[in-house]
Amino acid sequence: MIKKRPFIKTLILIHLLIIVCVSKSTGQNLDSKRKQLFNFDWRFSLGDSSDYRLVDFDDSNWRKLNLPHDWSIEGKSEKDNVSGGDGGFYPMGAGWYRKTFSVPSEWKDQKIAIYFEGAYMNAEVFVNGKSVGLQPYGYTSFEYDVTPYLKFGQKNVIAVKVDNAQQKNCRWYSGSGIYRNVWLTVKNPVHIKNWGVAITTLEVKNNKAAIQVKTIVKNESSALQNLLLSTVIADKKGKDTGNSTSKIELQPNEEKEVIQTITIENPKLWSVELPNRYQVNSIIKKESKSIDALTTDFGIRTLEFSTKSGFFIKRKKNPLKRRVCTS
Repeated sequence: MIKKRPFIKTLILIHLLIIVCVSKSTGQNLDSKRKQLFNFDWRFSLGDSSDYRLVDFDDSNWRKLNLPHDWSIEGKSEKDNVSGGDGGFYPMGAGWYRKTFSVPSEWKDQKIAIYFEGAYMNAEVFVNGKSVGLQPYGYTSFEYDVTPYLKFGQKNVIAVKVDNAQQKNCRWYSGSGIYRNVWLTVKNPVHIKNWGVAITTLEVKNNKAAIQVKTIVKNESSALQNLLLSTVIADKKGKDTGNSTSKIELQPNEEKEVIQTITIENPKLWSVELPNRYQVNSIIKKESKSIDALTTDFGIRTLEFSTKSGFFIKRKKNPLKRRVCTS
């Protein structure tokens, strides 16, 4: 029996390794389905009409384009344009974007959202003719839950009005339109909250790094949920460098923050010259089945700052330059 123990231990280690690898692979597949680029096959027109939001409006004569898009920079710079010198004398105004897309029937039990990284400005979003929200500020991202407005297994229409007509509204050239990426997110009702993963390096000492991962898990279903949160940290080659698993109980429409601390041996630190990065793979499991996942990049580094010695990254001094704004 003594001779068999190393063999048994080896089998256990191989089994655990397979579980971690399968979980990580499943998590990466879920993450890629969770967030889908929505930039392609839009139609665009300058001008404004309340008819542009309607599902049956004929947009076949509109210009075809992919996002991101800025219609101001495509125009002619003229001294009489209301944008003035701050806006480069470019035309502003209002414009509309429309896109027809299919929603699979199997998404019916999921939470579907549309996420805009930025649109300048006063962007109002319509799905199948219904207004789902208005974002007045042009420099922040925004997201809307569009699940109640969708027709599953059918064609759907999204229309976005972007209004930059009120001038002047900025001290520099802002552009006009949906000038950043747009994403469609498809999540289980039980999921990691958007922007819900926060990673902190607590300590780097004796060739070890203590990493704290805070994860907010949200239950948007009507049932009690007993879950597992599996957090795996991988290096740039995809090798597991540390992991942790936590049990979670969530009441209907409840969210909780889960705090985990993971130790990494011989960490490769981030610096300006060598920006080494790791990935946190966060996976939500229910009854051994992965139902949601999110991948977050981060770097491990130490920061020091004092009024006498200055600013240090990884114990190396990094000079900070002061920039004076005269405007």
